[in-house]
Amino acid sequence: SFFSLTTVIFTMFMMAGGLGALAQGATDQTKAGRAVGRVLSIVDREPRLDPRGGEGPKAAPAQAKGAVVFDGVHFAYPARPEAPVYTDFNL
Repeated sequence: SFFSLTTVIFTMFMMAGGLGALAQGATDQTKAGRAVGRVLSIVDREPRLDPRGGEGPKAAPAQAKGAVVFDGVHFAYPARPEAPVYTDFNL
């Protein structure tokens, strides 16, 4: 009958959509797993500088002095150069 035929066709379309969504989720999980691996490889590496001041080169002297000055800074993001973020900013 027509009703049985449309029911079968509709069921097949619904199954195909579900399988497509499942396949997309599987690829996203694979990408996320690879990203976690890259992040953990950075977090777990040994630093070249000893942060506790033991052996090895030192990152900075025990006491550092200095000053940072912003004088007349103009800034806009490259994606929106017509919308300035800072215009003649001083600090």
